Amino acid sequence: NALQATNDNEFALMYPGMRMTVLNRDGKLYEVKKASETLDQVVARFEAIPVRIEPRPKVAIFGDLYVRDNEVMNQKLVRTIERHGGEVVTTPYSEYAKLIASLYFRKWRRQGEYFNVVKGTSLLATVQILERRYMARFARILGAPPSRRQQQSPEEILAQFNLTERHTGESMDNILKIFHLLELHPDIALFVQANPAFCCPALVTEAMRSDIERIVGVPFVTITYDGTSAPRNDVVAPYLRYARARLRVPEADPPSRSLSASMRSTAVRWSKLARRVPVSNRE
Repeated sequence: NALQATNDNEFALMYPGMRMTVLNRDGKLYEVKKASETLDQVVARFEAIPVRIEPRPKVAIFGDLYVRDNEVMNQKLVRTIERHGGEVVTTPYSEYAKLIASLYFRKWRRQGEYFNVVKGTSLLATVQILERRYMARFARILGAPPSRRQQQSPEEILAQFNLTERHTGESMDNILKIFHLLELHPDIALFVQANPAFCCPALVTEAMRSDIERIVGVPFVTITYDGTSAPRNDVVAPYLRYARARLRVPEADPPSRSLSASMRSTAVRWSKLARRVPVSNRE
């Protein structure tokens, strides 16, 4: 186990049998004996947060991991989606590893890279053990994980985009993530790909956008961040406006400025797609 002092970014390694006494915020002594004690306290703090249950269109974010999960780089994309009335669906790293592992294991076996297979198998087993360990506690606030209704094999999914299991890389991973998320959340209303400028896999995935929308029946938008302060996230506003209208949810607080011509064009494209592919076709 390890204890991190986040203010100074310092770590203290603890071996089995060791104990450490730390001061909490109130100046009281707390003796740390095992990681689960601290984690239970964190979960308890989340349980104390008041929540309001309401129907919201689900938005799945994928793309470059460093952009997807970095609020500075993505200009607080999650908060923007929530401000416009959406609910964000994210993919934990453990779920991502399980999703792509089998294809890479088969590829390495064909290429004779057996050390990578052994190393990857051991890492995946460790990830699954840790996931079960911590999810048992976080289930108190997250609830039971959604059941996955696998309808197609990875090979069948990739074949629809003229890809095979011999292809590798983030573009292939994105296709698998999209279908995996729909199996877990068939009511997803929008996919958002978040990427930095000049990201080659993002450009390849963007080139497949029309096929993705046609096959899965869900709108797809790419947001490219170039490191400047120019706002990028408001492009999701028209998608969420129409998605909320389909759910018959009252409008969220309007943004501070009116929609641009390009955003209105995006809204029209979404509405045409929504009329062409009924929600029932995706369930």
